[in-house]
Amino acid sequence: EYATMNIPGSVSVPGAELVLRAGGAAPDPDTTIIVNCAGRTRSIIGTQSLINAGLPNKVRALRNGTIGWTLAKHDLEHGAGKRGDVGPFAGAADNARDVAYRAGVRHIGAAELAALEADVLRTLYRFDVRETEEYAAGHLAGFRHYAGGQLVQEIDMAAPVRGARIVLSDDRSIRADMTASWLAQMGWEVYVLEGGYDGPLDVGPPRVVPRPDPAHRYRRPYEGTDVAEQAMQAYLDWEYGLVDQLRRDGTHGFYVI
Repeated sequence: EYATMNIPGSVSVPGAELVLRAGGAAPDPDTTIIVNCAGRTRSIIGTQSLINAGLPNKVRALRNGTIGWTLAKHDLEHGAGKRGDVGPFAGAADNARDVAYRAGVRHIGAAELAALEADVLRTLYRFDVRETEEYAAGHLAGFRHYAGGQLVQEIDMAAPVRGARIVLSDDRSIRADMTASWLAQMGWEVYVLEGGYDGPLDVGPPRVVPRPDPAHRYRRPYEGTDVAEQAMQAYLDWEYGLVDQLRRDGTHGFYVI
């Protein structure tokens, strides 16, 4: 989405990469960081991830993201390619692991992964939460690519079997730990695999899941640049309503660490 539309002057950092890259994007702890997405979900998750991981900077989520920016009659930038460099802040890796631990996430090794794979009574999903280029250069056999921030937002599509187990892999662990912390808070039994990247790896791009004909599915109002303002506002109204809906629904399983 970033190359399609972004707030002028912003830097693209995928949600699960924030803790890994925040130190490079804003090395001065006195710098305020504003996180935005197209709407609300990923900006809130990204902001809280940085707070949970102990980033010393002041962090804020931009209310309503690029949709809100557009509705406020501000111009967006198009075709940008600015990327935030890798640069974890001091203690980021240990803090990320502590966040995952507090959420109930366990780190496992190859033997424990094999035991989970051998359990025919439970579905097991294995996801590599790194960037596409890293995955293509070498990934663990059997692990499907799914960027961490998108995985949290789209877990119902990525892992449709209720009660399944999830194992995440990441050669730096930070992204897997932060992603796992959110999935655990949503009620998933999720593990982070340690190691494995020093052995044989599969090489090749992620398997692309065919997308349905756009005419047969709901078009999200942050897809494309020609969306009616009425559709944008209706989407935001729906998202605001989710809070009360979840309050009434006792089955979502989400908790805050």
